[in-house]
Amino acid sequence: MKYLNQNHQNRFNELILKSKTHQEDFERRSLLYVIAGNQDLYQKKDHLYDFIENWINPE
Repeated sequence: MKYLNQNHQNRFNELILKSKTHQEDFERRSLLYVIAGNQDLYQKKDHLYDFIENWINPE
């Protein structure tokens, strides 16, 4: 996988661990990759994604 920089990779790995995303869950991994790659989205990650229920926050 290509990352924008080391920070992107670190944030992506953090989100994968926090969400307990399975390695073969490509759709969820793709979403977290995008969130990790954008500073604004990353700062809003808890508003965008419910890490307890493991789904996109519809609000």
